Amino acid sequence: MAFAGLAYYRRIAALPPPIGRGLYLGASLEAGWLSEGVVRSPFTGERTVLSPEMSGFGASLFFGLDTWIGPAYLGLGVTGTGESTVYVLIGQP
Repeated sequence: MAFAGLAYYRRIAALPPPIGRGLYLGASLEAGWLSEGVVRSPFTGERTVLSPEMSGFGASLFFGLDTWIGPAYLGLGVTGTGESTVYVLIGQP
């Protein structure tokens, strides 16, 4: 298995000091590669056969805030097969 990711974000505006530090806009690209093999789930013991056809790519665009309570993100992710999702993260991951 191999995974690579690249992300870039830039502060697009400042927030007043009592609220936070800034507003950010960013993007990411990810790729995962699998070789032939078998993995076993540590929880269920179920075996999964891996193959290179299961390899994939993805990308995301996100908007973030650095606030006094921590980071907050709103993003849109899409895979190489066209599946998409919206995600929200509030606080430390």
